[in-house]
Amino acid sequence: MAKGNGTKKEGFSIMGIINQILSGKVISYKFFKRNWGYIVILLTILIVYISSRYRVQTQLATIISLRDDLNNAKTEKVKASAEYNSNIREPQMRERIDAMNLGLTMPEKPPYVLNDNK
Repeated sequence: MAKGNGTKKEGFSIMGIINQILSGKVISYKFFKRNWGYIVILLTILIVYISSRYRVQTQLATIISLRDDLNNAKTEKVKASAEYNSNIREPQMRERIDAMNLGLTMPEKPPYVLNDNK
């Protein structure tokens, strides 16, 4: 019987890849020694990118919050303006009616709603 040449064809397994990385077969110490400047620059760029992205996200959250506050303030302004105008108009109208001696008075009871049922 013939024996094989002793080589086994291994498939790529995750444990095999992890073992190669940990043993230094994929990325060696020499690689880091030769390219340490590039690695430092790359890590610096990565840290700056992450920090700027965080800063932008916090600023966007602040902008959204301020927009909500602005919309609430505009709504309150319109509400206060409408209330002020309604309070001003009634006394002015009463003064004009009294000045013209028209004999009109404010009703004590609210108006009735008439329904036309056929």
